[in-house]
Amino acid sequence: MGVLQSLLHVILALQVTSFDLRVALQRFGLTAIISAGVVWLLMLPWIRRQAYEFCINLHIVLGLFTIVTLWIHLKNRFDLDGYLLIGSLGLLGLTTLIQVVYQVYRNGRGLAVAEKEKLEGAVLLSFTPTRPWKVRAGQYIYLRIPAVRLLSFAESHPLNILWWEENNTDEKASRITVLAKVESGFTRRLESCPYNSLRILLDGPYGKPKDTVHYDNFVFIATGIGISAQLAYLKELIMRKDRGYRLRRVCLVWQVDQQAHDEWICDYMNQLLDLDKPELVLRWALFVNSSPPTGYSTKGNGDFITESGRRGLEFYGKPDLKDILKNEVELCPRKLLLVVSADPQTRDMCRYLALKQKKKIDFFETEFQPAPAQGGFWAPEGGPIKSWEQ
Repeated sequence: MGVLQSLLHVILALQVTSFDLRVALQRFGLTAIISAGVVWLLMLPWIRRQAYEFCINLHIVLGLFTIVTLWIHLKNRFDLDGYLLIGSLGLLGLTTLIQVVYQVYRNGRGLAVAEKEKLEGAVLLSFTPTRPWKVRAGQYIYLRIPAVRLLSFAESHPLNILWWEENNTDEKASRITVLAKVESGFTRRLESCPYNSLRILLDGPYGKPKDTVHYDNFVFIATGIGISAQLAYLKELIMRKDRGYRLRRVCLVWQVDQQAHDEWICDYMNQLLDLDKPELVLRWALFVNSSPPTGYSTKGNGDFITESGRRGLEFYGKPDLKDILKNEVELCPRKLLLVVSADPQTRDMCRYLALKQKKKIDFFETEFQPAPAQGGFWAPEGGPIKSWEQ
């Protein structure tokens, strides 16, 4: 919006005066709008995702640079325009102060120490918060881990709360676990870091939990690291059932690139299955998007299948989401909630299928969504919507 307003200002200004770079006010005005345009570009997900730390730090630097050049550009600095700029700076300073105070409050009793566990393609961090809170599904936190690399104290990385243990007295979290997929930059350095115990600076929690009280049937669909945004919902539902909440059926469909990725949540799923007794409402299926190992045999539908832990099935291939949702709707006497944290193609397909059965399905996308592994806008992986009708 700020960039559009700046462009409109330039267009209107050029109607009454000619542009001349020799004029200092116009020169600094041009510099400010170019800087604001670059800041806007850095906010685009497909740019920020390529170099998260660089984009965040450059965003801050260019934001301050834009404010300075705008101040110099103003003709009447202590008129309405100047007061508005000063007011915006005041709001920035106030929100920054509130965030700093919040971080000091969260870490004021000492820095938590996170224990690192390496997994196939991911890293688990488990820590005891020095100032505990009651964790809700859908929450995430920002972590600073200075020991990872030089200047990493200035990097703040968002991570979903995957799991937590509660105190028996006040239900506040006594232990919190987050999952980070190893890609590049910070996560790659975190994995290769020689230390297994790391002091962390915690900021959060953030995120608005979804109200699931009005549903008793759920379907969770995740791809890859998207499971980190969904496991907490499964835990919350099963714990609520254990306290007397009515729950009919919970189905998890998780698609991964490698079979070894199931270790990301295997232990936690076993804990949930232990809690899910005697009703046994939780079912889950793992779909491995790769060629099966030798020795596997096909079912009649051509999928390779084996058991995955307790009450879990493991397939080699992509899930037939249309068939899965059709079966779940038939088993559900009331509306079910479809919770999705998946790549763009899977997400679009789930949204389309939910809209076709909107009287039976409520659709919900978690705040965190995995990035596409490959392809994208210029090289889409999936076909048009009509192919989903097949």
